Amino acid sequence: FAQSWSRSSENDAIWNTYSYDNTSIRIEMNQDYIGKLQSVTVFEVEYVSELSFEEDLFRIGVKEGKTDLKEIYRYKRKAFSYEDEVRFIFEDRNQVNKLVGSVKDVPISVSEIKSVLVHPKAKEHYVCSVEQLCTTFGVKFSGKSRLYTFE
Repeated sequence: FAQSWSRSSENDAIWNTYSYDNTSIRIEMNQDYIGKLQSVTVFEVEYVSELSFEEDLFRIGVKEGKTDLKEIYRYKRKAFSYEDEVRFIFEDRNQVNKLVGSVKDVPISVSEIKSVLVHPKAKEHYVCSVEQLCTTFGVKFSGKSRLYTFE
């Protein structure tokens, strides 16, 4: 199981790449908290000029006989460097060779969510729904992104 998080506070390309119908949110988390979770490996993505199957085999250690499949998640093409990613890899040795698609709960305390920000083009009803959820769970609501406004 892997998750990618950006260190970028806001980025037009990210909002547009990873949003469906302008209904996305940015969740700001305490990275140190996630890094302390059991069985979670945290690493920064390394952006490389090009990826190839041969290089990937070398990167994950297959050629040296010491394979670390987590390493495959470390690399991404330079074209995506604007994402400035950190990846969290959850590894549970008890789940190896079990059915793909099984669910594993990773306990995240709501108190570790620093803030939630809504897509800059989100419709008002969506913004209100997210705000209501944040209020219900005691999470700081940062409102709607002002990325496209001039002030």
